[in-house]
Amino acid sequence: MNKKLEYQIQPIYSWLGDFRDGLAYASMQGDKYGFVNKSGKYTINEIYKYAYDFIDGLAPVSNDGTKWGCVNSKGEYVVSPVYDAIYPYSSKMAPFERDGKIGFLNTSGKEAVMPIYEDASHFFENDLAPVCLNGKYGYIDKKGNVKIATQYDYAFSFSEGYAIVANYSQDGESATAMVIDTKGNVVFTLPKGFGPSEAGGYFHNGLLLIGGETDTNNKWEYRYIDTKGNLVYSWTEDYSSYYAPQKVSKNKDMKKVPTKHFSLGHKK
Repeated sequence: MNKKLEYQIQPIYSWLGDFRDGLAYASMQGDKYGFVNKSGKYTINEIYKYAYDFIDGLAPVSNDGTKWGCVNSKGEYVVSPVYDAIYPYSSKMAPFERDGKIGFLNTSGKEAVMPIYEDASHFFENDLAPVCLNGKYGYIDKKGNVKIATQYDYAFSFSEGYAIVANYSQDGESATAMVIDTKGNVVFTLPKGFGPSEAGGYFHNGLLLIGGETDTNNKWEYRYIDTKGNLVYSWTEDYSSYYAPQKVSKNKDMKKVPTKHFSLGHKK
């Protein structure tokens, strides 16, 4: 629908993805996927068993569910379907899998980073991507050069110049989560018992949502913190699964926050 709540595409699909680059993957029956434009017209027919969003002009697709390639908006293969998996592009790079290892493709379809990693995530911002080698995470650039050494037990992609990394205790029962900058410097450490929330471990408009279990009645507490680790505001839940609103303002009037589902916390 548009902002006036008028249908622009009728509800006739069993599945319809997000519009990226003017196209969305769609399926009438749910067993094959194609791509439609904003008028709901198929520009690429339903011929794929699996498909991801168009980003940077390319969409990962799989005809048979076993091998993946990438097509352009005309449905032409730019990356041949020879990979075990290809994930959506971000910053003109896409993770791919071959023989259980992960590398990165550029938008020309060339292997810009060879598949040597056990795990990896996207080049989201700052041209750095988290990768795992020999059980430890660090960060590489788009040429595969190591920019932050593999030294963490887990690492998120960078957002707005910051990334969350974590190291586990020797018994594996607890973790210390930290926010680092693009040089690998620790900016601040998250409060004990707190980690990235279900909404994801990324800064948005200078704010990061974290969550942790409180000492009182096993309630779950959520906090919005800024890029220096300062508390902006917080609240508690009677349950541990809560998805945060997408738009958050630093100057939000807390009196307008619904109290039906959670109690208000502190605003700094």
